[in-house]
Amino acid sequence: MDRVMGISCGDPFCGDGGAALVVDGEPVIAIAEERLSRKKYDGGFLRSLNYCLSGSNLKVSDIDAFVFSSGSEIPLKYEEIKDLLASKGIAIPREKILINHSHDLAHAASSFFCSSFDRALIAVIDFEEEIFKGTSLYIGIGNEIKPLSLDELPGVGAVYEYVTRLLGYSSYQEAGKTMALAAYGTGELNGLDLFSRISRTDKHWFSVIKEQMEARLRREFSRVNIRKPSSDQIELAWLIQKETEKSLLKLIKEGIEASGENNLCIAGGVGLNCVANYFLFRSNLARSIFIQPASGDTGQSLGNAYYGYYLARKNRRLLSYAMDNAYLGIEYSAEDINRALEKYSKHLKFIPNDGVEEKVSFLLQEGFIVGWFQGKSEFGPRALGNRSILGNPYEKRVKERIDKIKTREYYRPYAPSVLAEKAEDFFELSGESPFMLMAVKAKKEKIFLIPSVVHVDGTSRIQTVRKEQNSRYYKLIKDFYINTNIPMILNTSFNRSGEPIVETPEDAIKCFLSTDIDYLALGDVIVGKV
Repeated sequence: MDRVMGISCGDPFCGDGGAALVVDGEPVIAIAEERLSRKKYDGGFLRSLNYCLSGSNLKVSDIDAFVFSSGSEIPLKYEEIKDLLASKGIAIPREKILINHSHDLAHAASSFFCSSFDRALIAVIDFEEEIFKGTSLYIGIGNEIKPLSLDELPGVGAVYEYVTRLLGYSSYQEAGKTMALAAYGTGELNGLDLFSRISRTDKHWFSVIKEQMEARLRREFSRVNIRKPSSDQIELAWLIQKETEKSLLKLIKEGIEASGENNLCIAGGVGLNCVANYFLFRSNLARSIFIQPASGDTGQSLGNAYYGYYLARKNRRLLSYAMDNAYLGIEYSAEDINRALEKYSKHLKFIPNDGVEEKVSFLLQEGFIVGWFQGKSEFGPRALGNRSILGNPYEKRVKERIDKIKTREYYRPYAPSVLAEKAEDFFELSGESPFMLMAVKAKKEKIFLIPSVVHVDGTSRIQTVRKEQNSRYYKLIKDFYINTNIPMILNTSFNRSGEPIVETPEDAIKCFLSTDIDYLALGDVIVGKV
C-alpha cells in the first residue's frame, strides 16, 4: 500500500487549512480544519492531520509521505513546518516531508486526479490580490500535469474578489453572496468590459471600475447595508458575474484550442461559482467537465496528497477511481451519538419513529425544519445530505424561516437535493450534478411547485442524488416524492451564520438547541426540544 497525506497550511500563512489521505490512488479521509476547531476559515492543520490519522487507524510511521503547501504565495520552509508539528508533539521524519511550492499545482492535482479523465485541460481559477495572478492552465495526461502557456491570462478571481469587497463584503470567502445578488440585476451596466481594458501599468486595480463605479459606490458606502443592497450594488454584482462568465468562456475556448483536449477540469475558488459553471456547461465547449467539490483552498490538501502519490512518487495512474461523492469524513457510531444525546438530555425530547427516513419525510411534509446528521461528513463547503438542514421545497414560508435560523440575506437562494433519475423532469440538465456546483435552469412550468428552491433568475443550485451515493438520503427523498410527487427536498448546510458546518454529534445538538430548527435526526434517533 502507498499512503500519502496532503496538508494545506494556513496559519500563520492564511486561511483554509486541512488534511487529506490518499491510499493507492483513492482518497479515504479528508477534512477542513475549521470543522474541528469551530473557527471559520481556520488556516491550521494539526487537528485535521490527527483526525485523518485516527480516523484511518494509522500512525505517522504508517504514512509514506506528507506533502505540504501554503494557502498563499509565501514559500513554506521545513523549519516552520517542523516547529508547528513539534508544538503538538508530532514528529515526522525529514525524509517523509515534501513541500509543494506551487499553490496552483495543488489545485490542478486535486481536480484532475479525482476525475475519470486520462487526459484533460485543467483550469485553475483562484482568488488573488494581484490582477495578473490566480489563473493558470495545465494539461493532465496519465500521472503527469504540465503547464500550458498562454499570453496574459485574465485574473478573473482577482477582479471578482475586488468587486466583492467593493460591494461591502469582508473578503473573497463571501463571493457567493455577490453571485447570488447578481441575479437581481437588470443589466443597466451591460457593455462595460472589465477585463480587456486592464493595463499592465496598473497591476493592482483595473481602470474601468475606478473610472465608472468607485466614486458612485463610495457615496453609497456611508450608508451601505449588505442585507439590503442598493441598486448600484446590485447592478455591479450583475456586471462582474456576466463579465466573469464571458471571460471564462474565452479562457476555456483558447485553452481547448491550444491543448487539443476536450475534457475540462476546474479548480480554485472560482470553481465554486455555480452560475458560471452552468454557463460553461451549456456552452458545449468541452465534451465533459469535472469540478472537484472542495475546489477552494481547503482542497489543496487533497491535491497535495495526489501530488505526492502521482507527481512525486510516480505511481501509475489507475482510472478505476473517479470521485462521485464527497463523503470523506469519519462516521460517528451509535455510541458516540448516544453519549452526546445523554449530555444534553434535559433539553431534548425523544420522538418515536419506526423509520427515521419516513418520519423525517412526514415532518418535512408538515412544514417543519429538520436538522439532519448522518454518516460521514462532506469534504468541501457544500452540505450534501449528511450535515444538512432540510425543508419542504414547495412551502414558501420555509425559506423565510430558514433565513431567520441562519441569519441569511434575503437574496441568497437555497438548493434542492433531487433524485437523479427525476432531475430532468424539473430542470434543464442532462446528466448529473452530485456536488451542488451548477445553478441550472428550472423548467418554467415547474417553478410554481418548488418556490423555496428556485432563485429569482429561475435557477436552482441542484444536487442530484443516486442510491449508490447516499442510500439513507436517497431513501428520505424517495419517501418525500412518493407522498408529494415532488422528487426533491430543500437542503442547506447545518450551521449558523459565521460558523463552520457541524462535524460531531455534539456540534449538531448545540446548533439545534441554539436555533429555531424544529427537529433533529441523528442516526436512527429523532429529537425535539423540551
